[in-house]
Amino acid sequence: MLEDFAVAIEMLRKVTFKFVASDDVLHPLNFVGNRSSLTVELNLNPQFLANLPVELQNGALIKVYPVLLTQGINETQTWANTVGNNSAQEQINHAFFPLYLK
Repeated sequence: MLEDFAVAIEMLRKVTFKFVASDDVLHPLNFVGNRSSLTVELNLNPQFLANLPVELQNGALIKVYPVLLTQGINETQTWANTVGNNSAQEQINHAFFPLYLK
């Protein structure tokens, strides 16, 4: 399950958000792109959009920086720590949380 979750977290690195001026209250979100590059457009009333920083008003993209840090706490993890085979956990922690320290 942890490996599946790591793949989902990796896919989040390809998602960006963008604010768009719109009065369309029926469709507050638009999805543009595909699995390799997805932008979620958030429709905002122009009055609200005017309160955001100029960069966001002009369509700057907000990048997602997903973080995944895992620590097993059940008997399986205790056994892996004892035997010394917690490599999957270590790889995931280093891949998704670069500042992770042992």
